[in-house]
Amino acid sequence: MKKGRILAAVGVAALLVVVLLLTVRDRTPALTRAAYEEARLRWSRSAMADYDLDLLVEADRLAPQRYRVEVRGGQVTRFEQNGRLDSDGSAGAQYTVPALFEVIERELEMAAGPTVPGAPVGSVLRGEFDPERGYPLVFKRIARRGQSTFIRMERFTPRAT
Repeated sequence: MKKGRILAAVGVAALLVVVLLLTVRDRTPALTRAAYEEARLRWSRSAMADYDLDLLVEADRLAPQRYRVEVRGGQVTRFEQNGRLDSDGSAGAQYTVPALFEVIERELEMAAGPTVPGAPVGSVLRGEFDPERGYPLVFKRIARRGQSTFIRMERFTPRAT
C-alpha cells in the first residue's frame, strides 16, 4: 500500500514537471485581449471570403483531428475530417476563420470571468496570429484535469474568385 502511494506521488510530480516545462518552454505568446482584437481587425480588413485551410486540433484524451476546409464566398464548400469527405460540408462551418475567432473569444471570456460550470479552471491561453491577414496560426488552452486544447493552422491558402 505504501509503495503504491509513493508511485502515485512520483507520477503526479512527474506530470506537474512536464506541464511546467511545456508552459515555460512554450514559445507561443500569451494570448491577450489586445492581440486578439488586433488580429480580428486585420482579418476583417482583409475581407477574405475565399480560402482553403488545413487545421490540426488536439485535445487531451482524444485522438488528433485533421480538418481540410474550402471556403468560397464566406461559405464552406468542401470539408474533410481525417481525410474523409463530409457529404454536405455543414460540419466544416465550425472550422472557418470567423468560427475560430468565436472559439478564441469564448475562451478569453471564460478565462476573464467568473467560473462557469465545466469550464477549465486556472487555464493558460496562448495564441499567435498571421501578421498580415490576422487569421489564427496557433491557439492553445493549457489546463489541468484533461482540459487542454491545441489548434494549429497547418496551411492557409487565399483563393481568387
